[in-house]
Amino acid sequence: MDIRSIAPMAIPYNEYRYLWSPRPAHIIKPDKLEDYENSQWLAQPKLNGSNTLVFMHSDGTAIVKNRHGQDKTGQIKIDFAKLYRGEGWFVLNGEWMEKSKKDEGGNNFNGNFVIFDVLAYNGHILAGSTVVNRLHLLHDLYGHSFMSVVENKLVTSEPYLYLTGIDNVYRVVTYTNKFKLLFNMLTKIDMYEGLVVKHIGFHLLPPFTQIANDKSMFKSRKETKIYKY
Repeated sequence: MDIRSIAPMAIPYNEYRYLWSPRPAHIIKPDKLEDYENSQWLAQPKLNGSNTLVFMHSDGTAIVKNRHGQDKTGQIKIDFAKLYRGEGWFVLNGEWMEKSKKDEGGNNFNGNFVIFDVLAYNGHILAGSTVVNRLHLLHDLYGHSFMSVVENKLVTSEPYLYLTGIDNVYRVVTYTNKFKLLFNMLTKIDMYEGLVVKHIGFHLLPPFTQIANDKSMFKSRKETKIYKY
């Protein structure tokens, strides 16, 4: 796969360096979500877990960090050999579920990793890519299916998540409209906090600082006893 077609400003990433997760700095109330239901924005479910980055290399290295850069390697029991794709360094950004939040069926969703972005692939940081470019890449790498057959049994995913074919690894589904309705539906499920809304035309800046990409997105969360607008 031609990296330049995905990320025209791609930067060689030949040795490990911490990359900051693109995170929204701005917060809006849910009743304002309808203002963004147009062709310029995409929305992804925001899960109530821990923002996590997984740095993997073709030599078998797997380094896990949280959004503060603290090491979590060894705490995530994922088969990294099955998760890895490409050559050289490969960096995924996702949510590690460890807060005992429940899925649609009321089951504890701990121990699952939910991918929502990819920051480096084939030994290159994907600078210059749009969120759409990176979503297409994730589709190519992991598919976008809600069901699969395992040992002659049909396995279906949780609502708002794709299966990846890897045990305990999912991907968020991305939506292009009806954000307010989507918010109202998914926040009825315990493990979802709300939505992260991303601008489709923003080109990823090298994620070397915490705030490099924070203006490309915003979040909207449901209220709780400790979180009020």
